[in-house]
Amino acid sequence: MGRKTLVILLPALNEEETIGKVIDEIDFDSLRNMGFDVKVVVANGPSTDNTEKVAKEKGAIVYNIPIKGKGNQIRETLKRIDFHYDYLVMLDSDYTYPCEYINTIVKLLENGDCDVVIGSRLKGRIEEGAMSKVNMFGNWCLTMMASLLYFKYISDVCTGMWGFKKYVLDSIKIDAEGFDLEANFFVEIVKKGFKIKEIPIHYRPRPNESKLSGGSRFKAISNGLKIGWYLVKKRF
Repeated sequence: MGRKTLVILLPALNEEETIGKVIDEIDFDSLRNMGFDVKVVVANGPSTDNTEKVAKEKGAIVYNIPIKGKGNQIRETLKRIDFHYDYLVMLDSDYTYPCEYINTIVKLLENGDCDVVIGSRLKGRIEEGAMSKVNMFGNWCLTMMASLLYFKYISDVCTGMWGFKKYVLDSIKIDAEGFDLEANFFVEIVKKGFKIKEIPIHYRPRPNESKLSGGSRFKAISNGLKIGWYLVKKRF
């Protein structure tokens, strides 16, 4: 059998301080020894700093997306990828998700009875300062809402670490614009009957200010309400 291709997809918006650290942390040698060609793809945009420059210096393929919003970034980047790949692992480029879990996710996709793997922060360990009490409570509420609305248990619907077999991404519709992307993934995966496995991960504080909270409780609550509304409207 020939080698398979793994895409590591990093959504990024003004992450010049952290994206290089994330790419450096990927264990390329181990993944190659597992039989994978590894391509790092950055969904960049619309960044106004040196994110693109740093990512390219680290060997990443960068797609500059002029539309704001994480959902828009990922949807448009997936459309632009013009090479074959077998698996895709997505994680945020803010250095909060340790890359050591990529290997475990890929092993489960390769050998496990599943189509999708998530890294669950709420099943794992959240380091001090990594998530505010407001965000912690909001994540728990949204996760419970998702599980109850769709009759499918998930432990961390808002996690930014997901692994997919390619046919899943080919089958689902991504219509989220912003931080409701992960809710979009969950809804589509459940509706299409794909099987999810979870692994506990630890979650680190980001070295700089969080875009999700924007330094304010109001913005965190606003994003949470948007995610909740997405879950409700797609259910009914």
